[in-house]
Amino acid sequence: MSSVRQKIAKRYERITDLNGPVHTEQLGQCGQLLAVRKKMKGSASTADININDLVVFCTVRALLEVPDLNVEFFDGVVHRSAEVHLALCLRHLTGD
Repeated sequence: MSSVRQKIAKRYERITDLNGPVHTEQLGQCGQLLAVRKKMKGSASTADININDLVVFCTVRALLEVPDLNVEFFDGVVHRSAEVHLALCLRHLTGD
């Protein structure tokens, strides 16, 4: 890990120790996910699947396919994990 990345990770670790978990908000287009959800709503076996389910599924798949993203940094060391532990909170914005 580069020295710059180490400094960023150490500062992030210090911030989370002092302030608790960091809230990040990412706004984006969900057109393709909405299209998949609409298609799934047409089938009785997948009708209960919602956008949160799809986002979590896609995120877990991405973390499993790119294990270098599934890490934590603490005590000055990058710790990789074979398991994915994910918490997610989404909100839907209405209007423009």
